[in-house]
Amino acid sequence: MDPKSDAESVLSTGDSVPLTFDGFIDNWTARTWSITALASSLSGKFNCKMAPKSSDLLMETDCVYEEVTVQEFCEWCEGSAQPPSPLLKYDKSKFSAYVDYKYMKDMFVDKPDMLQAVKWDVFGLDGRNGYDSTIWIGSESASTPLHYDTYGFNLVAQICGRKRWVLFPPKDTQNLYPTRIPYEESSVFSEVNLKCPDTIKHKRVKNCHFHVVTLEPGQVLYVPRHWWHFVECLEDSVSINTWVEMPEDNVSRLHEAVTRTLFTALLPALSGGATSQEKFVNPTEELHSAAVNLTYLQQSLQSLRDYRDINTQPPNNFTSFARTFRGIPIVKKQEKFKDKLGGYPSPVKDTETRPETKKRKTDENLQYHISEVEKRMLSMAPDELCTQKCADTDNVCGESCEQDSSVATTVSLVEGVDFNSFLESELGGSPPSATKKMGLVSEWTETEIKMADIVQCVLHPVLIGETSKMITDKFVDSINISQK
Repeated sequence: MDPKSDAESVLSTGDSVPLTFDGFIDNWTARTWSITALASSLSGKFNCKMAPKSSDLLMETDCVYEEVTVQEFCEWCEGSAQPPSPLLKYDKSKFSAYVDYKYMKDMFVDKPDMLQAVKWDVFGLDGRNGYDSTIWIGSESASTPLHYDTYGFNLVAQICGRKRWVLFPPKDTQNLYPTRIPYEESSVFSEVNLKCPDTIKHKRVKNCHFHVVTLEPGQVLYVPRHWWHFVECLEDSVSINTWVEMPEDNVSRLHEAVTRTLFTALLPALSGGATSQEKFVNPTEELHSAAVNLTYLQQSLQSLRDYRDINTQPPNNFTSFARTFRGIPIVKKQEKFKDKLGGYPSPVKDTETRPETKKRKTDENLQYHISEVEKRMLSMAPDELCTQKCADTDNVCGESCEQDSSVATTVSLVEGVDFNSFLESELGGSPPSATKKMGLVSEWTETEIKMADIVQCVLHPVLIGETSKMITDKFVDSINISQK
């Protein structure tokens, strides 16, 4: 990639990659939040996911859920939980806790002023605030299974604590064995256990290229559309994210409507007629009747037809986001690879540099520094900027810069790592022997085909895409779907 290209060009490339942004949210009121502060502000009870600390592949359906206050969560994290806390029975050394995926508009319903503590305007998303965001409050080792989101692109602001992100590009989808079981609208999960990859059962995973970044407090991560990601809290942490709508979502919405319709129809066979379906449907998901599902399908086709009408197309959020960085030159800066990767993203043990210093500690990153700017330049007129040169770079900085690294904004490009080479170099030998060395399954034999295997194939993203195309070709003009 040309190091002289501006940030807009980097973002707008057809092969977009994850980026991290430093210094852009320093003025957010939410940057002062901690779990303790949130505990004193929020009195309601929230669903908390309890998961064992294990090298096994854990889906949402494998976890236990408790209703807790943020105060009870905070006390448990601090080791001071008291009766009648429902978390008292969980040993923090053996379990993680996650108050995850909570819409801020619901969580802060009695605190509307706190929604204004989050402002995405600095990223070209005018008027977007906490009302359009979700919050994630997790203990050390709390994680989200490997998946990709079917809608939009994602901006993730790290408020406190650190998180490790492992990302894979959309081109690795086939190599990550996608599955819609357990079912959750807008989430496609992977059968691969990143904590302990079985390169015999999942042979194609060796062809993947993953991207790793440790997100520090005050940083924002840009996750491009359809990028796979596994996320783990390295410390007790708080994150806030917003999924930003894109024009391509009209196609994804149709894919999701088709998936929901087929999954609901196949579920009775999948569950063997059992009344309990928890194993196949995520706890946060609500299923509907066939009639309702077909209504969703018809509405998605209508949206797709409206989108094709140039007169009804809404503003492109991604264009606004990328345009924010137009004309801002970037200079490539190579960082030293500090944290050795293990078989899965293990916590960083080097604590010499704390988040407050704003020093970058990303893994295997190429860092791009925005010249001509400080974090406040987006709200300043050009004549308000001085032409003083920083001693260590060729960047034009603001008058009050004084070479303070906490003032300048930084955009970092997260570089990829070859998965197969990593297995060979870090674990020794060919991938199969590496698998044995990691204590994984050393050999795998065929078993009888189960209904779940058939459903997974039917709901594979490739087949859903082809089915959606056929439905579009047949109905997008008439939009007349029978509910029989």
